[in-house]
Order: sequence, then structure tokens, then C-alpha cells
Amino acid sequence: IRYAPTVAGDRIVFGSDDGIVYCLDRTSGQESWRRRLSDRDWRIPGNGRLISSWPIRTGCVVVGDHVYATSGLYPQQGAWAFSIELATGRIAWRVPLAESPQGYLLASSLRLFIPTGRSQPISLDLATGKEGKRLQSLGGTFAVIDGDTIIGGRGNDGSLAMTDSGTGARLSSFKGSQLAVGPDASLLFDG
Repeated sequence: IRYAPTVAGDRIVFGSDDGIVYCLDRTSGQESWRRRLSDRDWRIPGNGRLISSWPIRTGCVVVGDHVYATSGLYPQQGAWAFSIELATGRIAWRVPLAESPQGYLLASSLRLFIPTGRSQPISLDLATGKEGKRLQSLGGTFAVIDGDTIIGGRGNDGSLAMTDSGTGARLSSFKGSQLAVGPDASLLFDG
């Protein structure tokens, strides 16, 4: 498990290097369901152990009654984004990705945002998985979302970028490594 689990009501959801998304009952810890996201259970060496050829290298995010997750390391070998029904583990949609997903997923009420390391994040429609406008932000695995604005990075020059999630346009950039956003104030860490 590389990323913190997501709590959604009475459920806990997380992905693992074994290529499976797990859903547990929050109170009992009992498994509600598990879903392998690849069609095959192939293994490769990774960090001193055997892992799936298509590990879960992002966090999972829950919006409404769906879990969103990704699978895969290299697009040329297969990388995908998924919408999974929270109650049953049934896959609602699966779309191929042209870049390697890595980092915490973010979601607004309409869009899923997938960090891709040094490349610009991918934006998908939550209902269909259709790719939206590319975000003119910095690559990196750090990002936060506030309304329609995504702040992400950290770029090679040590800066963060603010991007409009609807248009994909970069609004501004500034030096910093992380940002916490609150309703009345934000805290920028530069270090």
C-alpha cells in the first residue's frame, strides 16, 4: 500500500502494489470486496519483492457512490483509470491512459485529476472517463484542489502552479513546495 486509504462513510478503500483495490468495512475491518484492475495476474520485481505488472500507484478517491483508481506503470504496457461502484466493486468504466499515473488522485464534482509525475496532470470526466483539457500546470505528485482551482507541482524550479480546472489555463505560479488551503486562509511551505 503506497498511499493513505480513503474513508467514505462506513467504508475504507485503498489500492496496493498487488494490482488490487480493496474495500473494507470501517467498523469491523472485514473485506467488503476486492477488485483486480488488470485482466491478468502477472508479476514483476519491484522494490525487492514481486508486484503486479499493473500496480496501483495512486491513491483512490471517492465521489458519491463511485471509487476512482488507476492501474499500471507504463502506458505502452497498459495503464488505465477506473470508475468502480463503491457498494459492489463492479467496474463502471475503464479508460486507457497515455501517461504513467502516480500520486494522490483529486476530484471536483465533475472531474477526476490524475497526477503523472513530471508531466501535466490528466483530467477525466467523472461520469464517462472522457479526457478533458490538459492542465497547464507543473508536473509532480503534489496537488490540492479548491473549487475550480488546482494547485500542483513541485516543478524543477521549486515552484507551484495554480490552474483553472475547467479551461486548463495556468493562472499563476509561485515558489513553494506545498500548500494547505482553507476556507479563510492558506498556508504555503517553502522548504
